[in-house]
Amino acid sequence: MPASHRYVDFGGAMREEIGGYRSAHFAQSLRFFIPQIGPAMPAATGASHTEPPPLPASKSAGFDTQLRLEGVRVVLKRMDAPASVQVAYRSRTYSYVFEAVAGLLAFAGAIRLLGRGRGEKWAYFIFVGLGTLVVSGAVSPRASDPWQMAALGVFGGVGIWLVAWFVGGVRAMAERRRASAARDAEQAVAQAKEFATRRAQAEAQATSQAAVAKPEAPPAKPEEPPTQTGA
Repeated sequence: MPASHRYVDFGGAMREEIGGYRSAHFAQSLRFFIPQIGPAMPAATGASHTEPPPLPASKSAGFDTQLRLEGVRVVLKRMDAPASVQVAYRSRTYSYVFEAVAGLLAFAGAIRLLGRGRGEKWAYFIFVGLGTLVVSGAVSPRASDPWQMAALGVFGGVGIWLVAWFVGGVRAMAERRRASAARDAEQAVAQAKEFATRRAQAEAQATSQAAVAKPEAPPAKPEEPPTQTGA
């Protein structure tokens, strides 16, 4: 089929074989930690399909020209009586644009909630992020790309939330350290001023006590004139 289109579904008597769900492997790995009271569930057997016998080679003579093979190869299995096959497809460019718009809208919604509370963020992550994953598992695997891109946009927004939370925590820690350093500096200045004030008061008190305790000097006696004796 032409490679310029994205094929999303096949109908009619032919069906495309779908592989196992990845969620089943994840649930099977976690089933060991879940206590089970009743009997164990029987193991599921793999799907089997018998290929029809090959057609005999053509006996007619003619040109044997090799045609160029190109496009998308899709293997379909017959599930019913021979009938026409319906193919649902869309343009590959339209598919890429639609998926990009879905992812960007989900990412923009997450960025808009960057300054909101935890409740709103949790609700957006659960209903939009995990909800799109659930829908992508419910629809056809070929039509799940837009839902997966929307979930990817939500997860990208959650990554931005975590980075913003980490940066905010680092800034808050730096602000607390800066405020603590400022308080310590103010306390040191206040203690230095208090120490200087107490020292000045102690020096003034010591000076006043020394001035009170010093004895007063006695008044000086007047000098007597020298006496003269006759020869």
